[in-house]
Amino acid sequence: AHAAGMGGSDIWLKEGEQMTVDDLIKACVVMSANDAAVVLAEAVAGSEDAFVERMNARAAELGMNDTLFVNCTGLPTPGQYSCAKDVAKMLSELLRHENYLKYSKIWMDKMQHPDGRVTEMANTNKMIRSYSGCDAGKTGFTNDAGFCLDASAMRGNMRVVSVVIGADSSKTRFETTKESFDYAFANYTNKSVLDGSAPLDEKCPVTGGKKSEIAVRPERSCYIFCARNDKDDIFYEIEFNKVKAPVAERSV
Repeated sequence: AHAAGMGGSDIWLKEGEQMTVDDLIKACVVMSANDAAVVLAEAVAGSEDAFVERMNARAAELGMNDTLFVNCTGLPTPGQYSCAKDVAKMLSELLRHENYLKYSKIWMDKMQHPDGRVTEMANTNKMIRSYSGCDAGKTGFTNDAGFCLDASAMRGNMRVVSVVIGADSSKTRFETTKESFDYAFANYTNKSVLDGSAPLDEKCPVTGGKKSEIAVRPERSCYIFCARNDKDDIFYEIEFNKVKAPVAERSV
């Protein structure tokens, strides 16, 4: 009953109906469904209040020092606050979960209810259709915060995150985000330091084997985020742990 009574954006859940976790997450990501968010919170932690405690604990772990959650929906509530920097940290962490992008790139979809009703879902983040490389983000609005948008775009090997808060209109938040993205991609780049698909020049010493050293490669490619006109040389040091034969190649 508590979840079904949420206001604002929702998918019109009724008390007692059952939905899959997949559909509820999709509803949260695509259209900020407040009722779906509360259902998930109650399922995970037993109650919305208990889930909010977990939210604040996780925010502290991420160094979100200017954020306090009072509910799990973002609906206006006394004592709840955040800032652009913390929202950027939150979205950056979310982007580490590849499954999130499965939902965030959806433009339109339908939610089928058990009783036959259908809820049309449309993504309020118009940037995923209008800006090349934009594949994530979430809009928001309250009277106090104004029109807000956190969004992320990726081109080549570089991903950037933009956060706009307090815009005077929906149009302004999208225009400002586009300007932020344009500036980032025009002026910055990810310079390659190590190629995850290529062996290093350095060899790793091995004891107790037929060979005294073996070739190694990075577990993943590594980059340095810097200005495009930065001409400084890049240096790195490699330290090898002690390796004893036998050694087998590990796929990554």
